[in-house]
Amino acid sequence: MKARLYISFTFLLYSTIFFAQTNNLLKFKKDTQQLYFFQKENQSDSIFKNKNDLFYLVIPANYKSNINILLDNGQLIETNNDSIFKLIYIGGFKYESFFNVVDKINQNIIQPKPFEYKILINGVSNLEKNRIKIQIINKKEDVIILENNFFYFNNQ
Repeated sequence: MKARLYISFTFLLYSTIFFAQTNNLLKFKKDTQQLYFFQKENQSDSIFKNKNDLFYLVIPANYKSNINILLDNGQLIETNNDSIFKLIYIGGFKYESFFNVVDKINQNIIQPKPFEYKILINGVSNLEKNRIKIQIINKKEDVIILENNFFYFNNQ
């Protein structure tokens, strides 16, 4: 009787060990192809000067060299945070922004940045003066990833 009880207890103990859930059962893979672009404050199709003109632009490092940002009537300017950009209205012009790979020799030793954000003038805009158009393009595949239109209001 004791032997049977011992065998049953041992079997129960080992069966719970084999079927117990381990800590490493669920793993999440980091998505390296996602691009995020959205307003920091209230999300709207209207932009008011110095109110809701901050945007999150999160691009994975391995994807930055393949991205062009085309803007009509505005520029995306870097802030102190590397994923927050300020949209500045500049009527009548088109701008092109991109991330340029920085040589390791030219990187700052204190805070190395592998990419440098560049802005170039790309011609004259044909849009209405209060409309801002943003296109994010994958230049490797020549495909528009994202396109947004905003209306700008100078709250004077």
